[in-house]
This record gives sequence, structure tokens and C-alpha cells, in this order.
Amino acid sequence: MDKKHLRLVAPSFTVTLDVLQNRIEQLRSAGFRVFDIEPFTDNIVDRSKALTDALCDQQCDNVLCVRGGYGASDLLPHIPYQRLSAPKRLIGYSDISAISSALWTKRQFVSINAPMPIADGWQDNDSSVMQTLFAIMRGELNSGQIVIDRPVTEPRQGTLFGGCFSVLTNLIGTSYFPKSLAGYILFFEDVGENIGRLIRYLNQWQYSDMLHGVQAMILGRFNNLSGSMAQLTQEFKNRVDCPVYCTEAFGHSDPLSPLPIGGHGQLLENKLHWQI
Repeated sequence: MDKKHLRLVAPSFTVTLDVLQNRIEQLRSAGFRVFDIEPFTDNIVDRSKALTDALCDQQCDNVLCVRGGYGASDLLPHIPYQRLSAPKRLIGYSDISAISSALWTKRQFVSINAPMPIADGWQDNDSSVMQTLFAIMRGELNSGQIVIDRPVTEPRQGTLFGGCFSVLTNLIGTSYFPKSLAGYILFFEDVGENIGRLIRYLNQWQYSDMLHGVQAMILGRFNNLSGSMAQLTQEFKNRVDCPVYCTEAFGHSDPLSPLPIGGHGQLLENKLHWQI
């Protein structure tokens, strides 16, 4: 496979190519070969085919989603999971969390929760976030770390799983979501929510027993939150049995440090160490 051969897809939302053109040039200047730009339409059949073609492309490792929005979960029943033989790095966040969860659950494909070209969080090539992401995409980097808000009382490790909290909540109980998260480290972020609604989501995780055996939970930034982050964090701490940590390293906007969904995580001192 060619780690610099890149497929662009828009699973969630219609995109016009002219909006994306500057980002394509940016990717090419970083050394990536951007081929087979798919039609970005709002038709489920077309979007499903574009995503499937990219995931089945034997010549590339990376499938970069250009933005989030709404609609990624519409595609989940249409992905031919058994045809996906060679693992791909699906890259994206927000609504793309639905596809990342399905790929991990169905095929154990590790996705990267990371910036998308025409969404908040994408930066210039020389930023540390983009250098990390590009190094992952090239296969030059398979580990890293982010700082959390306080030292851990005892080291913890497990499989990393997470993304947009509201999107993942809606997959609980489906075949596109793990049956158990025992032994996992979870990480969450979201945008435009209020504390009451987020606690309702958390109740769904608890009532469905999805937090049983979870090693730890890391809350990123909840952008445009109605309420204080301190209050939200305290509510989570009061309601879950595992340790809850916070970080400014990822959220629904810049900075959005890449994290592997399905990778290995280890909490030591005041850092989350990750490995693909």
C-alpha cells in the first residue's frame, strides 16, 4: 500500500469541490497524492459507494473525511464489512465517530480521531497537530501522548475508544457498537450541548451497562457548552465508578490532537500515552 495515496470522502454532508480545493493543494504540498476525489452528494447510495470504494482501495492506507455534519450513521448498514480486507486509517471526528465505531466493532480497524480539511481544528502544515497527523498517515509515527489535568493515582491501561459523545450514545445497543467496553479507556468531546442533555446521554451508557469495567474516562473540550465544564466534570465524577480526567488537548475545534480509536492507551503520571 502507498501511505501517501489519499482518498477523500464526505460521508456526512454535501461538499462542493471548490471549497475543498485549497485543502487539496495543502495536502499535496505535504507530500500526499490525492487521487479519485469522490462526488460529494447528499444521496445515501452515492455516499455509501464513495466510502466503500475508498475503504476497499488496495492502493492506499488513509481515508480522510473532509467534514462532519449529519448522516454518517445512515451509511452503516451499507458498508460491506466483510469485503474490507486491508485495514484503513479512517480519519475524522464529530459525526464520523459513528463510522469509526462501526469499523472497530466489525473489523477491528483503528481509526484516527483527528482534524478534517474543512472543519474546525484543521491547521497549517507546520502546526504540531498537523505534523502529528501527517506523520501518522505516512506510517512514520505510531505513538504519542497528551497531557491530562492531574496525575493519576495508579497507572491504568486499556483499549482507547471514543469521539463525539452524542453520536456514540446513539449507537449503543446496535451492531455498530462494542458489546462490552470492559478494559477500555474512553475519551469524549462534543459541541453545542447542555449539561442536562449530556447527563441523559451518560445515563444511557450506565443503564445499558456500557461503563462496567471501564478503566478511565477522559473528557476533552465540550465546545459551546451551556453550563460550566467544571460542573459537567463533577457530574461525571459523581456518577461513574472509574476515574474521570480532563484535557484541553482535543475537542470540537482547535486544538484537536489525534487519538487512535482502537489503539492502546496508558495513563501514567499526568499524561495519556497512546499507541496504534
